[in-house]
Amino acid sequence: HNPSKVGAGANSARPAGDGVPNLIKYALGLNPTNFATDAQLPSGGIQPDGGTNYLTLTINRAAEPPDVTYIVEVSSNLLGGWVSGPPNTVTLTDTPTQLVVRDDTPVPGGTARFIRLQVTNP
Repeated sequence: HNPSKVGAGANSARPAGDGVPNLIKYALGLNPTNFATDAQLPSGGIQPDGGTNYLTLTINRAAEPPDVTYIVEVSSNLLGGWVSGPPNTVTLTDTPTQLVVRDDTPVPGGTARFIRLQVTNP
């Protein structure tokens, strides 16, 4: 995270060459110059609830930086229509070290479902 947001320290820069932008690494508490492993990155899954399965996203973080916002979005396609918050998503866990968000549309519901993490730093 670089307050000047330029060069290798820019929020969108990927100095480790792993494709993960600095802002995401900062939000997850990772070193921007080290290669991120799959275990350190957000992971999707299916969670049963009352006999119905739901898509979930788990974000493990070293701490919750006060200057970033985590937004988990869902969509029925990858081209657009991304939405977040009730009634589209349900936050299951929100601690300084973990955020778990569930899509509120059951799967399989006859349509494809996608879930992603957006991080903003005003």
